[in-house]
Amino acid sequence: MANTKPQKTKSSLSLAKFGSKKRGNQLKKMDVTQKIDLASKVNVDSPRLIELRQAIDKCRGYNKSSEKPRCVLITGEAGVGKTHFIGDYLRRLPSERCHGRNTHVPVLSVSVPTPLTPEALVDKLLWTIGDQLFEKDNIHVKTTRLGRYMKDCSVDMLFLDRCEHFIDTDSCKVLHQAVDWLATLIEESKITVVAVGRPDTEKVIDTDVTLWSLFEVRETLFALGYGNSRKEDIRDFLKMVEKALPFVKESHLWSDENEMAYRVYYATSGIADQIMRLLRWATEMALESDHDRLDVEILAKAFDECMIEKGGRKANPFKSPTFTSQELDILDGHQLR
Repeated sequence: MANTKPQKTKSSLSLAKFGSKKRGNQLKKMDVTQKIDLASKVNVDSPRLIELRQAIDKCRGYNKSSEKPRCVLITGEAGVGKTHFIGDYLRRLPSERCHGRNTHVPVLSVSVPTPLTPEALVDKLLWTIGDQLFEKDNIHVKTTRLGRYMKDCSVDMLFLDRCEHFIDTDSCKVLHQAVDWLATLIEESKITVVAVGRPDTEKVIDTDVTLWSLFEVRETLFALGYGNSRKEDIRDFLKMVEKALPFVKESHLWSDENEMAYRVYYATSGIADQIMRLLRWATEMALESDHDRLDVEILAKAFDECMIEKGGRKANPFKSPTFTSQELDILDGHQLR
């Protein structure tokens, strides 16, 4: 019944598993286009993301032997990688299988629509599962139809992204009708729901006693830290990324030498999506100009081209001969040119 079948992800060459000699040999066989394509598919599996997947899998397994579903709430600021995490989780699942007239779709994933009403949400779920008549009938009939389709397709987990949309943007009030509809859906279908959204999504869960009792597992995705014991260190993340980039020579992105790791941290605020955007852009520029690694000059150019922020932009940390935390006030004051 699914609306579209996900394409099987083609297995791409991972350089991280090779030693330096084999890595060099593999890279020699690739042209610039292939290397750029490889860089665009770099996907770093950090310990925190592994923990999140395991927590979700544990809840999903628990629900197979329990009458009460156990659900998961994942919150985090914009850009920390919440939506990317959902996509990565879905890519790891087996492809859909057909059983007679029904398609086996164990996991559904939708982004909560806005403006949000119970009917808008059920319409999107029906469309996602493959109902061509998703707009037909009243909400009660649609909800019953959705429940039947979910059972026929063996759905046992639902990702709901952008759950901050359960809060009205104008009044900042929780949309209780939509919340009540969701609580009823979970209770009746007994599936694991993974609600993903910005930090104020927790307010949505806590305003409804049913959802509060269902969402037993609550996790937070943070931006990467620098020397902060409470967060994953950006240097560990950069080590993993560098191993996967298509360069023979090491760029030492993770090194404190020349304050390289701190420059990347300042440029991106430790937000994983921004780090990958900067490094992919820099990698493409480096490969096209026949560089054999990333250096501060290439990163400075990439920063100028791709790291534009809303409401202004940071000064370019890669243009400074030295870069230490003491320089932040100068940089933020745009005294560096």
